[in-house]
Amino acid sequence: MARSCVSFSRFGVICFWVSLTVSVSRGQELFPLSIVHINDFHARFEEVNEASVTCDASAGEKCIGGYARTVTVVKQLLAERPNPVYLNAGDNFQGTLWYNIHRWNATSTFLNMVPADAM
Repeated sequence: MARSCVSFSRFGVICFWVSLTVSVSRGQELFPLSIVHINDFHARFEEVNEASVTCDASAGEKCIGGYARTVTVVKQLLAERPNPVYLNAGDNFQGTLWYNIHRWNATSTFLNMVPADAM
């Protein structure tokens, strides 16, 4: 409980300083910023179906997710948007057999394909 109060207090102080900065710079031209964000990837490198199990596109299943799709969309957004910042909020590792067998090695290899500006 004490730890969350300290975190909340730090967050409050940061928000306060950001609000001061915003109010001081109000007269200046706004800076366009594009935030590209992912989180909670959970080592889901392969596409899955809507039930979160292995997808079989040849059987007509709708396939979603997978790291190939994620990398494609992130790279596309970084190329198209003005002043992009790529954020990865974490929770990338545990969640699939990939992590259970290869631990952090597989996940870090995939994450380094498109390094985040902040993580």
